[in-house]
Amino acid sequence: MYATLIIFFPRLYSIPDFYIVARSRPLARHSIHGSPHMHAGPFPKNTLSIICFLTVALAVQAQTTPVFTPGSQVTQVAPSFKVLAADVNNDGVVDLISMEINSTVSSVEVYLGNGDGTFRAPFSVMDAQGLADIAVGDFNQDGNLDLAILVSSGPFDATGKAAVTVLLGNGQGSFGSAQTIQAGSLASGLAAGDFNNDGRTDLAVLATFAKTVTILTNTGTGFTVRSFTVPTHFDTANPGFRPDLLTSIVAGDFNGDGKMDLLYQDACGDSGCAVSQEAYFLLTNTGSGFTAKQLAMQSTGATALHTADLDGDGKSDFYFAFNGCHTPCSGVTVGYSNGDGTFQALEAFNGDTTVGGNPSDVIAGDFNNDGVMDIAAAVSAGFSSNPGLDFYLGKGGRSGFANPVHFDSPNGVDASPFRIAAGFINHDGQKDIFLVENADFIPYLNNTGTAQSPCAAPASPGLNFCIPVDNGVGRSPFHFVGSFYAQTQPANRLELWIDGQKKFQVFNDIIDISLPVSTGSHTATLVGVGTAGAVVKVTHSIFVQAECPVPTTGGTVSICTPRPGDTVTSPVHIAASAAPPAGKTISAMRIYIDNVAKLTVSGNTITDDIAVPAGNHLLAVVAYFNTGGSDTASQPFTVSGSTAGPCLPSGPGIKVCTPASGATVTSPVEVSAGASPTAQKITAIRVYVDNVAVFLSSNNTTSSSFSIDQKLTMAPGTRHLVVVAYQNNGTALTASETITVQ
Repeated sequence: MYATLIIFFPRLYSIPDFYIVARSRPLARHSIHGSPHMHAGPFPKNTLSIICFLTVALAVQAQTTPVFTPGSQVTQVAPSFKVLAADVNNDGVVDLISMEINSTVSSVEVYLGNGDGTFRAPFSVMDAQGLADIAVGDFNQDGNLDLAILVSSGPFDATGKAAVTVLLGNGQGSFGSAQTIQAGSLASGLAAGDFNNDGRTDLAVLATFAKTVTILTNTGTGFTVRSFTVPTHFDTANPGFRPDLLTSIVAGDFNGDGKMDLLYQDACGDSGCAVSQEAYFLLTNTGSGFTAKQLAMQSTGATALHTADLDGDGKSDFYFAFNGCHTPCSGVTVGYSNGDGTFQALEAFNGDTTVGGNPSDVIAGDFNNDGVMDIAAAVSAGFSSNPGLDFYLGKGGRSGFANPVHFDSPNGVDASPFRIAAGFINHDGQKDIFLVENADFIPYLNNTGTAQSPCAAPASPGLNFCIPVDNGVGRSPFHFVGSFYAQTQPANRLELWIDGQKKFQVFNDIIDISLPVSTGSHTATLVGVGTAGAVVKVTHSIFVQAECPVPTTGGTVSICTPRPGDTVTSPVHIAASAAPPAGKTISAMRIYIDNVAKLTVSGNTITDDIAVPAGNHLLAVVAYFNTGGSDTASQPFTVSGSTAGPCLPSGPGIKVCTPASGATVTSPVEVSAGASPTAQKITAIRVYVDNVAVFLSSNNTTSSSFSIDQKLTMAPGTRHLVVVAYQNNGTALTASETITVQ
């Protein structure tokens, strides 16, 4: 299937007197290493025509369905090629910054929000030919958002030039005090971040042809310029190819070390790549420079890159939309950072197998207010779908995204949604959407409600520290949940500090993490940092209990878990403590199960996770005195499930022991599964049947591994079973299989 296309390179948006590239080539296709659509190298030069046969799979969604209402449509000066949602006048309401281009206009326009879903007339902050990208940040540290605008000029090759103009905001919606910095060769991408950890926002410029990244280091009064060479894939792997095109760049802390890294998109620029094809490179910030590494993933037909911490593990991830006609024809790809320079690729949406529109741009946020990151997309007409807005609701961790929830554009079937942004448009603490079409944008107001949210955002700028409550009492690992509405949207990050030391941060406006905390009294401080650097803090006092407090009565042995008569799963978590009689001390403690000694420790507390077969058992805990003699406590308990013992993999990962994949079983179905962490600990295991959560068990033990053995009622027919093991760093391990229930 061939067509003559006008190609607008992501983030290099051309106009008639700048650069328009047109050629006859196959429609784009997409491929990700590690997915069923992976390929190992460049596409062959002779590519056959492709016909996309679309099959549709419908799934039941367990998530809360978002409710969005389109507001009054706003007419733009010209079509947008990039939009940013940011609060430029410090009123707590997000505004829209739009890079708009047509045959007569090339300008950056600002639309100030009124706080009720309506917007004031736009005003231009810069008119220039060759607009390529825009970014926001507080470049002079006055607490107001400023703009950085990338302009490319000259020949469409490495001899072309790039410059960045920084416009300082006054916090009231106006901009002035422009400073222009020459930024090397013709460029396509701009990213803002503090790359030297001096507290000032710097800029990174991605050259299109010259194979360089230029860092504009913010000195407080100006910028110094330093360029370095970066690798490319296609022209390197294929000598004689025309130069690659570097098309998009984002900044993020991809390894969680507190230093801002970079990640860029490398597109094939030669006709030998029979379809639009992209590779990806990570630039890890070493503190003294950047180290490049090509990622083991490629794509075709990709649009601009975006970054967010989608799984809440403290490391930035990246994501993008793609469109073409291969396998799949369109969709959304997520790259989850593993923190070691590698990424786990996941198709958040596959347009070949799922009803939905064709996404042209995407943005992340919690759009159904359940505390889990989702992705929203501007979509053109797809298979059985009209143009409009699609939401891919996150399932938590890395367990994927649900089938899209769709909202039609009010402009009907002729609409062409192209760009998307998100922020708090009105004061209700729910993330809203800007849907940008031909030459207008539509604010979609979020009316989902926050009743199901584990920690709803404030209705106005501020910080909610929901879990734990002030003076909260609990046991380690301690659970922390909060949400942030930045005064100068968008939010930059949330930080968690314990006793004056930063323990965790997430580049997001929601945080949900369990961390080990020592026994005793502590202060926990949640810190929200806005894009302009404004900081909001909330501090709670917490008390971490011992897992099994020592009895207050002497000569007593206390068994905290399991309780008498409990039915538990193996491995069984046992926690006990003892207080000696007057004049004596406890020298050791021992656990017996069915009169067989299992563990002996010194001291007056004992804790362990012990594999115990299914059935009825007797637990006895003995405390031995330093002078001889002992005290004992005993109680019965039951282990559920089969007699095969706990189901655990031989190494890090997840395992389903029963039922076997493809098995034919009867209801109730015994589901036996377990996981050993790739992080520090498995915190819970959840079972989904046909995408509906039916069982959840939390790991309240000290064991890093965890298993379940549970009988679940299932209706007759073919059932899709998914087991998700959640880890303490916010990631998840997943196993799935199909069974038949008689």
